[in-house]
Parts: sequence; structure tokens; C-alpha cells
Amino acid sequence: MEDELENAQGMTVYYWTLVVGQIAAAISTTTKLQSVFGVGGPAYGFPNTMLNYMFIFEIALGLLAIYWKPMQGIFDTATIPTQSLCEPLCAFVGICLVDEVRKMYGRRSA
Repeated sequence: MEDELENAQGMTVYYWTLVVGQIAAAISTTTKLQSVFGVGGPAYGFPNTMLNYMFIFEIALGLLAIYWKPMQGIFDTATIPTQSLCEPLCAFVGICLVDEVRKMYGRRSA
């Protein structure tokens, strides 16, 4: 039984990391060279309202799959510690930061 819980928690952390990574990738690919956050140039921001709603929906759905029992049963997920929920945010920041630096160098060489 303990192995099943650990397996479900591992799959849940993997799933949550994919959700966070997908959001970071969507933000990063919003523009080709213009900074989304204003790194080294004017910020593009988040003008796509539908995409912003989808970010919120994806996060809400992910959290429901992690913490709401009926969805845990459907997706074979399990409750994970807060630390495991927050650690993928480092990957989010890393993905966005690396892409912002890439865009900054791209603008300089263009």
C-alpha cells in the first residue's frame, strides 16, 4: 500500500512539473524576440486574455487533480507535500529566464 502511494505521488509530481513547464513554454513562445517581462526592453506582457484564462484553468485543473479525491481517482494522482508543489516553480523561472536572455541577445544581434 505504501508503495502504491509513493508511486502515485511520484506520478503526481511528474504531472505537476509538466503542467508548470507547459505554462512556461507557452509564455516563452508568446513572442519571438520581444521580452514578455521587460528584460532588456519594453515588456510585451500578457495581452492574450484567452491564453491567460487557460493558464488559470490549467493550474486549477492541475490542483484539483492533485488535491480533490474524486479527480485523484480518475487521474491516479495523490496529494503531494507543499514543497513538491513548489519545486517545479524553479523550472518555470528557469525556462522563462533563459528564454528572456535568448530574446535579449536575439534583439541585440538583429
